[in-house]
Amino acid sequence: MSPPSPSEAPQLAAQAAAHAEAGEHLYALLDEAQAEAKKKKKYDSAATRQIMLDECKKRMGLTPYPEQLNLAECMLLGLDATSIAGTGWGKTLPFVLPLFSPLSRGKIMIIVSPLNSLEADQVRTRA
Repeated sequence: MSPPSPSEAPQLAAQAAAHAEAGEHLYALLDEAQAEAKKKKKYDSAATRQIMLDECKKRMGLTPYPEQLNLAECMLLGLDATSIAGTGWGKTLPFVLPLFSPLSRGKIMIIVSPLNSLEADQVRTRA
């Protein structure tokens, strides 16, 4: 991949700044949700994240990325979250991590993914 041309640099800088600003806003929302849960439910974010991390290592042999723990915690706290990441990054793991938390005991998680339908549609479109 070649470096951006001088004419592309301002647009890329603006996109990077917008991305950073959006990220700061999203982390602020997570911080607010953590504080609210701590106040209302005596929720301990650090302990919950440690449990999810330890159980993931023990049961799956994987160490989750901080971003995966953030997404899992968003789900536990009832926040909407979006992850845009490449193939193989581990976008599915955040769905499983909340199941390791004591907050999820006795709960069932159903994940609905249109992936197979999307793949079939792409094959039909390109054929």
